[in-house]
Amino acid sequence: MKILQIRKELTDVATISELYIDDIFQCFILEDPVRELVDKNKDGDFDDAKEGKVWGNTAIPAGVYKPWLRKAGRHYQQYHKRWTWHKETICLDPVPGFKFIMVHIGNTNKDTHGCLLPGKKKHKNAISQSTLAYEELYKKIYEAVKKGEATWTIKL
Repeated sequence: MKILQIRKELTDVATISELYIDDIFQCFILEDPVRELVDKNKDGDFDDAKEGKVWGNTAIPAGVYKPWLRKAGRHYQQYHKRWTWHKETICLDPVPGFKFIMVHIGNTNKDTHGCLLPGKKKHKNAISQSTLAYEELYKKIYEAVKKGEATWTIKL
């Protein structure tokens, strides 16, 4: 399964993308703002002065990622209690300079902390109907992610 996220609207507040599964539009994705990231001291993160990352408020770098499943954390516990069909949290890996990048519900960049938020409708620097979009997306990609048959590509 090929998951393609194309960043379309980039502002200093948020980034909104279109998400496609095997070339079919699925939903919008909201992220933190895209920033120029440079690992100047080659330590594997972008946290040092003038490397560009603002902790909890920076979109992950464009690239190709392998989605994986995690059975831990706040989102896992909340969603597992809420829905019988929710088995594990979908994460992306490896993401240079970032850890535990998840797909989860939310509407603004205050909800992201670097993660990917699906939505059915887009607005200026926000999305809506995130729960519905999350349910649909999760159910479409979970089995492929579980089998290791999914890639998630993010492009500008």
